Formats: sequence, structure tokens, C-alpha cells
Amino acid sequence: MKIDSTFCLLVFFMAVLVFSTPMIALAQQNSERAEAVAAAERDAKADIKQGVWGAVGFLCGAGTVLVAYFAQAPPAARFVGKSPEYIQIYTQTYKAKVRNRQTGPAVLGCLAGTLAFYLYVSISEQ
Repeated sequence: MKIDSTFCLLVFFMAVLVFSTPMIALAQQNSERAEAVAAAERDAKADIKQGVWGAVGFLCGAGTVLVAYFAQAPPAARFVGKSPEYIQIYTQTYKAKVRNRQTGPAVLGCLAGTLAFYLYVSISEQ
């Protein structure tokens, strides 16, 4: 039995369609992931004022470092109309970025405050 070239062409296009569909879905998923990461990083940078965390660390001490490390929930209003995957990726990225942006200045402020207090006490005792 002879196979017609039109049939072979049709089978080829069907195979391309079947095997490319997962690739298209994967590309869309990667696009959504990249969008969530970029939005989370941008929002974390805009939301966190590092100078404020440094000043609070200077004035309040070690408790500020703990608050800075654990306080990082993104506002829920940013998730309206977003998929569960987007929300999960955004939340993970946002928490990591916020933790880094808050904790570093809080630690430096705490250390500077402790040093200033130590110097004040040692000078006032003389």
C-alpha cells in the first residue's frame, strides 16, 4: 500500500502540534514566573525604606533585628486576579528581598546604637 504525501504531511503537522503544545505551556509558565519575580523585586525595593530600619535599629536595639527578619508579608491587594502559581512565586521572592533589605540596615543600626551607648557610658563614667 502506497502512502500519499499529503497524508505524510498531515501526520507531520499533527505531530508538531501535539509535541509543541507542552513547550508553549512551559514558555507561558516561565513568562508568568519571570513577571512575578520582577514585580516582587520592584515592589520590595519600593516598599522598604532602609534608612528607617537603620534608624529604628539604632534607637531600639536587637528587637528591631528580629522584627526586621520576620516582618515581610506582601499586601494582599497585589494578588487580585493572579494565579496561585504567581502568588506563590511572588510571595517567596518578596519575602526574601524584604528580609534582605530590612535586616541588614537593622543590624547595622543596632550595632551603631550599641557602640554609641557604650561610648556614652564609658565617657560619662570618667
